Formats: sequence, structure tokens, C-alpha cells
Amino acid sequence: MFARLAVSPPKPPYPESAARAEVEATVDVLVDIDARGEVGRIEIARWAGYGLDQSVLDTVKQMHFFPAMRNRVAIPMRVLLRYNFRKPPPRGNEVSTTCVRGWTHRSTGR
Repeated sequence: MFARLAVSPPKPPYPESAARAEVEATVDVLVDIDARGEVGRIEIARWAGYGLDQSVLDTVKQMHFFPAMRNRVAIPMRVLLRYNFRKPPPRGNEVSTTCVRGWTHRSTGR
């Protein structure tokens, strides 16, 4: 038995406070899903701080699941969702590669 998302999972935004501190962390949440597939209680099992927890909470509250089924009857369920936050690449220093007529040009954005 499992509940699955009705649409592709939304990605929580990486907060500016976490970006300033260059934080990389994992946030785990336990989510109760009712028999209609609606998100009920949300409990953070692994905290990260820097606004990452709130970002996950806000994102999970918007989710909708297909309910878990047992003997063709929808049942409530609790699931563990894990979000791994990695610091985004520095701005203005992105690396892009272009290939023109067999030659490769690498630009650093500077």
C-alpha cells in the first residue's frame, strides 16, 4: 500500500537565508494523508533551520495525493518525505559549453 502524488512533486524553494549561509541540509517530514488524499498533520522529523523547514512545510501543504487503497477502499496513511537541499551554483560564474563546427567554446560568464 502506498499513496502517490496526483501530480509531479513541487520543489520547495531554497530560501535566501540559507543561500547567504551556503547551507546544505536534509529536511525529513512525516505527513498524514487522509482517505481523500488530502494532507493532514505534518511533523518535521529532521530539522535544518535557515528557513528550509518552513519552505518544506509550505510546499507539502500544497500537495494532493491519490489515497492508499486496501481491498479497494481508500485508507489514511502516513508517509516520510525527504528533501535534500544543495546550495545553488554561484551567480555570474555559471559555466556553459557550446559546440560550433566541431570546436568547443567554454564560457565562464565573466
